[in-house]
Amino acid sequence: MTTAEPVSFTVFETCQPTFPTCRLLRLSQLGTPLP
Repeated sequence: MTTAEPVSFTVFETCQPTFPTCRLLRLSQLGTPLP
């Protein structure tokens, strides 16, 4: 059985030159993106 539904979320990521590698700063709750 397979179900599908749309989801949305917000991701903030920062990379060079702020940090030597990319970092995930914030991930919103699934289905609750930031405005």
